[in-house]
Order: sequence, then structure tokens, then C-alpha cells
Amino acid sequence: EDIGSRFKCGQLLKCRVIGLRPIDGLDSVSLKPSVVESSILDLSDISIGLKVRGIVEKIDENAIFVRLAPHLKGMVPILHMSDAASVNTYKKFKVGQKVKGKILEIDSKRKRVKVSLKQSLVDSSLPIISCIEDAKAGMRSHGVVSGIKDNGIFVTFFNEISGLVGRDDLGLTSDQTPQNAFTVGQIVKVRVVSVNLQRKRLRLSLLSKKQAAELMLRRNAMENISPGNFVDGVIKSIIGSDKDSNSGPAAYVLDL
Repeated sequence: EDIGSRFKCGQLLKCRVIGLRPIDGLDSVSLKPSVVESSILDLSDISIGLKVRGIVEKIDENAIFVRLAPHLKGMVPILHMSDAASVNTYKKFKVGQKVKGKILEIDSKRKRVKVSLKQSLVDSSLPIISCIEDAKAGMRSHGVVSGIKDNGIFVTFFNEISGLVGRDDLGLTSDQTPQNAFTVGQIVKVRVVSVNLQRKRLRLSLLSKKQAAELMLRRNAMENISPGNFVDGVIKSIIGSDKDSNSGPAAYVLDL
């Protein structure tokens, strides 16, 4: 196409600066509508927690690469490909597919961006936690289960900030364990119990305020019990019962 037929001297044009050439005293600009109309051009235009739209450019087993702007790409880690992330989640995507996400992490030095496509996280209206200072006791936020141990689960927020939900704060039933009640990659809504700024640690809970109050009452009651005290209780379960044994059950579990 003949450029001379499209542009004339003195013509007023809408363009966007995409680069600087200080030595030449010139700026590089673009007239492409996709660049001019885009709300995002480079890292300076995004922030953690920002909702974004993009187009899938590359797919592999461990990550998806999304074009967020003409000069900016984002990486979607396997745990953030969908709400129900699995090793085969990447197969649901196609190159050229349009997606909606949220900025998870920004590495300005390496010019890298991580994005989450988890619908529950993208649509969440709860405040985000992207640094330890964001966390306030009593606030609620959505996070992703990133580790499961016998003593609780680890939940990770934006910018790799994470905290621990102790076993007592998981709301488990008597026949549940952290391992069979939760899965890595699962979205959970947690409440911040306490924040240790010096050690950069968060204590979290999945309990409602009522459940947390009941737990506190039980803990306080246990603190007032000492060896030798007389107490009343109701048998909750029997451990080690053997019908063929004359020795009886190994132990009774009581609700006091």
C-alpha cells in the first residue's frame, strides 16, 4: 500500500509512543489501532491484581503464554490455568484463544509477568494480599492451596505471599484429614487471624466467626484442666475396640 496515499503533510494523527531515541532526539510511535486503543503497553501500565485480557500464544505442559499487549506477554503457571487445575488442564486451551485473567506477580528486573486464569480468583471482589503489609487481622481474601501437611495447609496469595491454616482452623470433621479434604491448586476463602511483620508470617483460618469463637472456648476450657481434675464427658468414639479381645478398648474419646 502506498503510504503517500494514506498520509499527507499537516495531517493530524492519533498515535502512541512506544519507544525513545534520546541520541537522535526522536520518539518511536505506533498508529496501529490495537496499540493506540490498548490500556496496556508495558510493565508500567499494570499492577498486581489488575484484571487483564489476552490471547494465548504458546502452550506447554507447565505453562501457558498469553499476549497481554503488543509488547507485553504473561506466563500462566500450571496451578493457575483454571479453578480445577490438573496436569492435563493445558489441553483445554488453543493458540489464538481469548482469555481473561488477573496479574499475579510482576518481576520488573527480569521483565516477567505471571497471570492467573482461575475464574474464582479473577472474579473475586475481596481485597488482595500482595505483600505482608496488605494483610490485616480479621480481613478475608481468596488464596490458592499450595501445600498440604498433617498439621494444616499452606495458602498462597499474590506475589508469592503465603500463610498457614492450622489443622484446628480447617473445619475438618472427625473422619477427615487435610490430605483428603483439600487439593493443591484449590481456591479457598480464608480469614487472617494474625500477622507477624517481623517474621513475615500469616496465620489463617477457614472457620466462620461462630466456629472460631467455639474453638476459642474449647481452647480456654482445656487451659483450665490439669492432671487430677474431675470432669464430666460424653463418649464420642472408641479407639482400638476389639470384639475378640478381653482387654477392652484402648481408649475412649470424650466431649467435655
